Amino acid sequence: MEKSSRERAEGARRSAEARLTKTRQREEEARQAQNELEKTRRAEADKTTRLRNLRLAKEASDRKAAIQTAERAAAKIAAPKRGAAKVVA
Repeated sequence: MEKSSRERAEGARRSAEARLTKTRQREEEARQAQNELEKTRRAEADKTTRLRNLRLAKEASDRKAAIQTAERAAAKIAAPKRGAAKVVA
């Protein structure tokens, strides 16, 4: 027996609704994947910034320590030695 036009229309409607549901589901999955990717990118950028700041702080500390060491060495050289005889000309 042939389907009536009403049955055909109902079948077409169900088919269209199923396609629409699948399309919406794929769109939602794509949004979720995009959000996850953005979250990962933000986390990597934050980590990179944190590590850069730590490196810069260490480099500044190392420079300060090197300057202090050089100043102490210069002061040691410039200071007269105890017990050293003075040369009078």
